[in-house]
Amino acid sequence: MKKIFVAEIDGRAVVAFSAEDRDEADDWIRGPVFKQDLMLLEHEGQPLWPVTDDSEILLREPLPEEEAICKKARDASEPYAEDWLVFLV
Repeated sequence: MKKIFVAEIDGRAVVAFSAEDRDEADDWIRGPVFKQDLMLLEHEGQPLWPVTDDSEILLREPLPEEEAICKKARDASEPYAEDWLVFLV
């Protein structure tokens, strides 16, 4: 079963997602597709990823409340998917 990981940018939890292990999760958040999505998506009129690209993305395990949000969203999906992500903003 895949684990839940959280990508945090500038101290703000932005997205939680599933991955086999920490290496796979780290590869995904450092990849171009993830960064492109963050530059295109907005929250309250601001891009999820800063325009300057100076911010650091940190990978961590979810806090208990983030894990509960993820499990609820995952369980509500039809059909249940092993690969998923939840934006936390």
